[in-house]
Amino acid sequence: MIDIDEELLRTAIINLLENSVKYRLHASEITIELAFVDDSLVLSISNDTDLKDSGELQQLIQPQVRGSNAQHQQGSGLGLALVNDIAQAHGGRLQLDLSPPRLRVQLRLPRHYVNID
Repeated sequence: MIDIDEELLRTAIINLLENSVKYRLHASEITIELAFVDDSLVLSISNDTDLKDSGELQQLIQPQVRGSNAQHQQGSGLGLALVNDIAQAHGGRLQLDLSPPRLRVQLRLPRHYVNID
């Protein structure tokens, strides 16, 4: 059994939300969804981006790697790597999907570790 660390999960969610605001195109809409999908609780955050290459996505979860759209923004390139590590520590995963201009980031956690009262 994996213990849920609420503080770490809060950090991961805040990071994803801040990234969606910081790296969205202009003032584009941000969509946030929370749903049970199969055996997972899935938090999806989508926004418009100027990322064009889906091959770049897996690099973004590596430490100190920044996207081509982050050249004029402050940051260390650690945020998504941290979120990925937190997801894995909880038996979950971080998934990034690009369908230009839309970027969707999903934090997936195993349903059996989620206690919703």
